[in-house]
Amino acid sequence: MTPSPNGPAAAHRRPALRPAEAGDEIPLWRQHFPLDHEEDLRRSRREFMKLLALVSGGFSLGSVGLVVKAAVAKVNHRAALPTMEIAGAADLKPGESLGFTMPDDVPALLVKTAEGQLAAYDRRCTHLSCPVLWNSAEHRIQCPCHKGAFDPATGEVLFGPPQRGLTHVTLETHAGKTFATGYETRKGMERRHDST
Repeated sequence: MTPSPNGPAAAHRRPALRPAEAGDEIPLWRQHFPLDHEEDLRRSRREFMKLLALVSGGFSLGSVGLVVKAAVAKVNHRAALPTMEIAGAADLKPGESLGFTMPDDVPALLVKTAEGQLAAYDRRCTHLSCPVLWNSAEHRIQCPCHKGAFDPATGEVLFGPPQRGLTHVTLETHAGKTFATGYETRKGMERRHDST
């Protein structure tokens, strides 16, 4: 059923605009507000595009700024730290571990391997930062969140989702005491595929 041109819908239709002709009388409101609708639309589109470009540029610069800030913060974060004694390190037996906190409040894990070698790592998994744990039965460092595993001697990924090895905590031993001195991110710590 087609609606009648004189029905209720016709009352809500806007009249078609036509260009002014020479003999047309200019309404009083238009004399007081001489707006050119086409020019107004064009200006609005132009201003919208300028605003869009400005906002997009701002977001891009902001993103670059955040990346630079994070890189600088990481360099500063990994910069020189005060040397810290790891209490209880001398009491570790081969195959045992000890959790401790670095001077910059980063959780760390000290492991004494089956061979008697001490190694320490930032305890945050490189996948999603879950705290890694020592699995003495399997002799490996494991992430309980997504079942990733790391070699206790090198920090390399054995299996699971992590793509990078753990960040090393540098150690020094003096007079039978073990000290954490900072961090070391080693190159070539990408994922290693093992059959373990």
